[in-house]
Amino acid sequence: MLWRSAFHSRSSRGVVQMLHQMLGGLELSPRVASSGCVDGSRGGRASSAASTRCRISSEHPHSLEFRRHRGVVGRLSGRRSVSVLAEETGAFGAPVSSLALRIGEVIREHDIVRHADRVVLCVSGGVDSVALLHLMVELRQEWALDLHILHFNHGKRAESREEEAFVKDLGAKLGVEVHVRRPTKAFDTSGFQAKARAWRRDEAEKLLDAVAGRVILQGHHADDQTETVLMKMMRGCHVSNIAGMSHRAGKYGRPLLDVSKEDLRRYLTSRALEWREDASNADVAFLRNRVRAELVPVLRELTDGGLESRVEDIIEQSASLRRWLDAQPSSIVDAGAGVDDLAHGEVDVAAWFNLPELAQEDQLFEYVRRSTGVAVRYHNLRKVCRQMRNDTPAWDWRLSKEWNLVRVGSRAWTQRKRGIDKVEATPSAPSASEVERVVVDGGVVVSYPKGWRVRCFWENSAAAAAAAAAGDGVALANLPGGCELSLRTRRPGDRFRPPTRAESVRLKDWMRANDFPLHTRDRTPLVCSGAEVLAVYPRAVAAAHTPGDGSSKPGDGFVLRVVVDGVTL
Repeated sequence: MLWRSAFHSRSSRGVVQMLHQMLGGLELSPRVASSGCVDGSRGGRASSAASTRCRISSEHPHSLEFRRHRGVVGRLSGRRSVSVLAEETGAFGAPVSSLALRIGEVIREHDIVRHADRVVLCVSGGVDSVALLHLMVELRQEWALDLHILHFNHGKRAESREEEAFVKDLGAKLGVEVHVRRPTKAFDTSGFQAKARAWRRDEAEKLLDAVAGRVILQGHHADDQTETVLMKMMRGCHVSNIAGMSHRAGKYGRPLLDVSKEDLRRYLTSRALEWREDASNADVAFLRNRVRAELVPVLRELTDGGLESRVEDIIEQSASLRRWLDAQPSSIVDAGAGVDDLAHGEVDVAAWFNLPELAQEDQLFEYVRRSTGVAVRYHNLRKVCRQMRNDTPAWDWRLSKEWNLVRVGSRAWTQRKRGIDKVEATPSAPSASEVERVVVDGGVVVSYPKGWRVRCFWENSAAAAAAAAAGDGVALANLPGGCELSLRTRRPGDRFRPPTRAESVRLKDWMRANDFPLHTRDRTPLVCSGAEVLAVYPRAVAAAHTPGDGSSKPGDGFVLRVVVDGVTL
């Protein structure tokens, strides 16, 4: 048999054995208990070969039990077999197949299509998309649908022209307008499938907008779902993200996900309807085709035909775990304005500590992925989580050639490397192109880094009064007219003279003595005149510039209020 040679190596046999064990009746069933959280318990040994139970946690309301049973596990998803040959009378008296009625139930249940929708149908000419087209035509009158066929001709195969002609002819017979799209240039062989998929999505969405449609229907079926889940598992997908394609996702709908390809084929043959076979689907050079041709038959044989049922069970249970993880409180907080690389926020380490272990891993993985694009492999994620749990207050962890994960005190964040792999690299003065300036009446110039939101006004103005009433900003007195101020963060050697001291002290010592959280010390805005630190925003103003009676007028002795919006310390 084909699979015997394809999976002959020891490592490949191990993959098949692993998948067989996971699919051989392994059940992740949510259990209800009193309270608590998912812990890292590994569970106990199997008590017997016939029925074993490995408990992850007995305390959390959504804890998981692994049960292995002999024989086929019953379906949880509610998918049911449908006679594709039977016909019933539709709402308008015309005969409608039982399969079409079932698809009508699916699109109603999942809100895939609504009454009087304009619908784009992706039709390649293959059995799944042609079956989808005929089924939607059966439902067209009852649902008052305006159908549009979209066909993609990649021009890569000799059959492409004939398939296009077939789809056009099919559309003409069924009274459905056909739209054909061809790429302006051939896709590179390297990464062809991914590039072609992106192009098809873009073209489909353009057509949807052009016809003022609501949904793009695709012919993905239950076999495709099985292949998708298996490929996710082979690539190392987390158990909470195993769930495959959904019936409705954004602009796309997949009403055939509960129907097997064999059922679709029988539906067409029973009505003497034609379709076209794409020879490239048999090319095992593509991973999905190899999974379909070689791995799926092995697993169906090893599971006595129960592969799809087991996959459905895993999808349902994975989705349940995902819902529980998404319901956990987030440990990601806003980093505030003016902080480089932190548009996606940062991790509040204390809040992260309070999460269940599975949620800790999930939130850290998602934070890193969103902020850097790096998908951390699970064994590395476990190492990073262990590092997060230790008592070291400051460290950095290499995520990739370009990114580090940095922890300083009670915060952790991703940081793009700048040539020095140190947590506290020496800050350099920004260049002129990185600085913005504002000129205040009286000739005072205030410069600050791009991206900061800064407001400046005299203390006797209505705006200053409103800011003072709200507790915003710092007020600086005894500034000479025409002076130039700069806003920046701390640098090595900075000194500051607080109002309570007769002499200046090292800024880092003053911050430590005044309980500045460790992660805020290199982010706190400073108002400076040259090398002199006039204010530590928004906590303190240097003794020489603390306002007295609050009087202000242009010239020596006026009071300027400086507000930096969006700062979160």
